Amino acid sequence: MIYPLVLSLCVLGLAMPTQTEPERVEFAVHSGYFERNDSGLKGPTSYLVIDDRPSFDKMFGVAFTMGPRPNILPDDAFATKAVVAVVKRGGEVWEYTVQGVTERDGVLTVRYTATSEDGGGARFASPLIVSVPRGTFRRVVFIEGGKEVGVIERHPPGDDARVLFDFAKPEAAQAWQPVNDGVMGGVSDGRFRITDEGTMEFFGTLSLENNGGFASVRSRRTDLGLKPDDTLVIKLRGDGREYLLNLYVPSLRVAYSYRAPIPTRAGEWTEVKIPLKDCYATSFGNKVPDAGPVDAPKVNSMGFMLADKKAGPFKLEIAWVKVASRNGTD
Repeated sequence: MIYPLVLSLCVLGLAMPTQTEPERVEFAVHSGYFERNDSGLKGPTSYLVIDDRPSFDKMFGVAFTMGPRPNILPDDAFATKAVVAVVKRGGEVWEYTVQGVTERDGVLTVRYTATSEDGGGARFASPLIVSVPRGTFRRVVFIEGGKEVGVIERHPPGDDARVLFDFAKPEAAQAWQPVNDGVMGGVSDGRFRITDEGTMEFFGTLSLENNGGFASVRSRRTDLGLKPDDTLVIKLRGDGREYLLNLYVPSLRVAYSYRAPIPTRAGEWTEVKIPLKDCYATSFGNKVPDAGPVDAPKVNSMGFMLADKKAGPFKLEIAWVKVASRNGTD
């Protein structure tokens, strides 16, 4: 009775699909850097993936150190490399040991350990900076001491995504306007501005008084050139609250839009991907049954809204909005 059972298990094992084994990725650890005071990063820990020198230099500077010469990132590194980084902040000084970097199915995994020493009452920012081949990976998973501690999405350069809104351009503000619950008697205060860092900051105070409860900013009406299979890719930094993406089409319904949630991590830059097919129709915030999918070519405006029923201040910062098509072209 034993032999047939063993044989059947072997047959089942041969029939089961095998998962792609992770490939080892060459990497280099770079030292001698500090986080700039104006990096814009906040919170106890930041997880980053960086694809260009200007973005890197905006966050990190070279420190003057004694002892062995630090391993500085070469000036032309980003021609062939990308950088993944961790920054820990607080009253401790951290040291890192990278155990290995692997990639499987477009996911890059960085494994490392971190040890700390008391900072003696001062506050520090301790960066781990690792360069890897540029590749086309789209997600980075950080494993610290055997535990997953961070995940960040990546939009590789050169994948032909079309820029829909770039807030680094001075004229970007002309295409946007605030729309708050004052149109319905509420008193929420939502505003926006283009920052010196080239981002759009949507900020203010949400109020639930007078049956209010929403603040929003939206683009002025124009043909956005969207197609049904498109995916919106948005680089943003939030405050931990859940915002909403709204897509507007011509309609006889009042307060009508197609909507999708945008979760945020407080103080962390993330890239959010929203396929148009995942957006659902709403009127006055309620789902419209049997409305069907968004008619992408008719979308003439998009916006960001806060309506989480939590009174208080808020801030959402958007760097850009891009459109990625299923076939990688526009």
